Amino acid sequence: MIDVDPERYTVLRLLSWKHDAEGEANAEVEGRPKQLQAHPEEQEEGWICPFCKSFVALDSHVCLGCKAEVISGSTTRERDNAMKMGLLIGGLLAFSIFVLMPQWLEATFGWHVPKAFGLGLTSWGIGGGLSLLSGLGCMLFDERLHKRKPPRFFRPTFT
Repeated sequence: MIDVDPERYTVLRLLSWKHDAEGEANAEVEGRPKQLQAHPEEQEEGWICPFCKSFVALDSHVCLGCKAEVISGSTTRERDNAMKMGLLIGGLLAFSIFVLMPQWLEATFGWHVPKAFGLGLTSWGIGGGLSLLSGLGCMLFDERLHKRKPPRFFRPTFT
């Protein structure tokens, strides 16, 4: 039933069940009384930390149990890499438009097209703008891609 209905049995619900079952088992082993669970409508939404198994609210950026950083989108490194990739793609696109396309038009159709379509140094500005827009687009795409997934938890490391 769980595998065929992922909307009803979400990851959050399954993690919550697992956390509750582990808590009940620990309480039984240790001889502690069972705690009453809140009604599902009264429970706050959030995530279970994979490191310390404590509850982390949706708006939290740090797990209070183990001080793990909670990132719901792209990390700084992922954003930087996406921007670099977009700049490279935009630069290649600008090179293709302003250098290769005039040569191709002349070789294929016999049209005499001046280099960079006669724009001169203006083509550098247009190419740079195209590269920048491509970089920003890749960065936004990467951010949206990571926002669709559950947040990731990163523990601080000491070196």
